[in-house]
Amino acid sequence: MAEVMAALGGAAAFAQLFHYTIVLSTTASALSHSIRHAPEKIQAWLNHSTVMISILDEVQGTATNLHPAMAGLIWQCREDTTRLQSLLQPFLTNGSSRVPSKISLRVFVVRREAEIERTVASFRSTFNTLASYLNVLSLKQTIAHSSTQSGGSVVSLYQFRNGSVAQSLLAMLSFFDNAKVSMQYLRNMFDQESLYLAVADLLSKSLLRQDLPGDAIQIDSSAQEIIRSELMMSNDGSRHLVFAIQSLTKGFREHLTRPRTLRRVSSLHMHVSTVLNTAMESPPELVNFAGAATLAVHYCMYLITMGYFKKALKFVLMFQNWGERVLHAHFDAKTSLRAKEAVARVLQGDNDTALHIFHRINRSRTRNLGKDDIRTLHSINGLGLAYHAVGDNERAAQYHQKALVAKNATLGSNDPDTLVTANNLGIVLQSQGDNKAAHKLFSRSLKGWLQTYDVDDLLVLTAKSNLGIALHFQGLLEEAAYNHRYVFRKRYRILGATHPETIKSKANLAITINEQGQHAQAEVLYREALTSFQDELGDSHPDTLKTHTNLATALHDQGKFDEAHSVLASAIPLIRTKYGRTHAETLEAIEFRSILLQHLGKFSKALDIATEVYEVRNKQYGYDHEDTQRSLRHVRDLAEDCEEAHVMQRFSSGMAVVAC
Repeated sequence: MAEVMAALGGAAAFAQLFHYTIVLSTTASALSHSIRHAPEKIQAWLNHSTVMISILDEVQGTATNLHPAMAGLIWQCREDTTRLQSLLQPFLTNGSSRVPSKISLRVFVVRREAEIERTVASFRSTFNTLASYLNVLSLKQTIAHSSTQSGGSVVSLYQFRNGSVAQSLLAMLSFFDNAKVSMQYLRNMFDQESLYLAVADLLSKSLLRQDLPGDAIQIDSSAQEIIRSELMMSNDGSRHLVFAIQSLTKGFREHLTRPRTLRRVSSLHMHVSTVLNTAMESPPELVNFAGAATLAVHYCMYLITMGYFKKALKFVLMFQNWGERVLHAHFDAKTSLRAKEAVARVLQGDNDTALHIFHRINRSRTRNLGKDDIRTLHSINGLGLAYHAVGDNERAAQYHQKALVAKNATLGSNDPDTLVTANNLGIVLQSQGDNKAAHKLFSRSLKGWLQTYDVDDLLVLTAKSNLGIALHFQGLLEEAAYNHRYVFRKRYRILGATHPETIKSKANLAITINEQGQHAQAEVLYREALTSFQDELGDSHPDTLKTHTNLATALHDQGKFDEAHSVLASAIPLIRTKYGRTHAETLEAIEFRSILLQHLGKFSKALDIATEVYEVRNKQYGYDHEDTQRSLRHVRDLAEDCEEAHVMQRFSSGMAVVAC
């Protein structure tokens, strides 16, 4: 074995050391935990002692010019083997034919087991440290040899002083995605003078590249691979990974609705993804889990803000699964991650699951934090969002009102967080037809947010968009169209053409201009929005389904009844599957289909459908409900149409008069 190690050099030596650590672990696992009888246990200890001595002899016979630290580790391992042999001395082969009795063997095990196990564990721990040290040393020698052969400089993290800015910067960048990092971001992490000296040093060694303006740097790809390999095989890896997580967390703490902040954070998000995925390659106990979870929550919020709902859900589920063993000890992290999961599900239309999650979070936070804690109030706000998404506006309003009262008392009426709940309550009241109250809440949110944020902040744009919808329902179509055009242009510039919020702005504008009589222009906008929603959110997303209905409305208003019916009929199965047969959205779509069939002269089929809608609403809402009464009037109109059509069919065609 020694000859093979000497011939192949450091790489083979480390491979053999790795094999030794496996042998030690395997041998150790066969000791006291799985062996009940004293003779077998003592024989296992003897075998382990032999393996330990053989390994040390092999290492010392191969290594030359031992570093003092390495020699110290080997000496400590020797001390453990000597101690173990001393404890097992009565059973070592010494030519004696005397066989110990079973009772004496049991007594020995009872007296010495704990001490022997501690000695074996000490050897195993020290040898693992020795193996890691030899690996780093071997890697350095390999890199130095390769560098000498190529005429280049040494590439190693350990050529820099431990704890220096150069070492910390190089280690951090090795964990990042291989992309540019702005100097402005790094100046927030390090002392400016030390940073510039470190960057200059790393540039001179060709470990970094810098763009021409000098405002961004990037680690060399080959250097990144080598440095990361060093870190992952050394005891320093966890420390530097924690530093990378902490540094990125600082950059992701800011208010994500500010466009300038969003652009800055966007330049970091690939680094965050890479670092968190690297962290998830290790057991959560070996990583600063609380720090990683904090960064993961901010990263999910970024993904949601940018409209990457599927990606956010996939990531948060993966992170929760990775940290499952330790999440119970991190209450805030656990509930925050679950809340982000619920938000991502709502935004993808998985409303029932989100509602269930928000209920669990609310119960847990109320029990552990109290009903007035801001985090508990956030979970109440989440319940309001989820109930509105499933169509239960009565409960949604109750939860939002409860959260609003508490936030008014705790934070103040003009606090940005309070205004979030005021805005959300406005959305629910608008769905209930209380447009004046909704308008008042949207105006309050807009005024309050403008006192804190810039005019192009995403929260400000949300308030202007909602205010535009309220203006539309009050018949103020010019003002509504102005708001929707303004918001659409801003969101297009900040978020991009395919962001769901940008697409919603386009759809909102289409609704208003269609009401103004611009049906052809509205049709164009609806078709564009429908295609975008299908691509970004899927065919069954609520926004996609609603746009089908709105497009059919624009076609109906142009007299294109056949085309409108085709659009709506294709969506109704998806709507029924999404919401259920008796949901308000389903009933409205089916009722609209009966109207289109009526325009097409298919009175009998239209009557059957309208009657079905009336019966469901009568049972669900009661005879006197306005929706039930509207359905009843439609059924009566269709019945008259059917009777007139039937009478017309009784007469033969008229006789033409020929004029000569």
